Amino acid sequence: MHRFDAPTIREISVADKDAGPYGIAAGPDGALWFTLNQADAIGRITVRGDVLEHRGVHVHGVE
Repeated sequence: MHRFDAPTIREISVADKDAGPYGIAAGPDGALWFTLNQADAIGRITVRGDVLEHRGVHVHGVE
């Protein structure tokens, strides 16, 4: 019988709920892009966990 370790889940706070987080998509480098509809912003989380936010951008979703 093989033993598999449980996956680790890491939660990263990127904004409060009032920012309107909506869509999320993975980029080719493994970074995650997400929308913050109510804050007119999009954000990016790198595989290391660094968060970068781009304000003044209103998008509904990401693919």
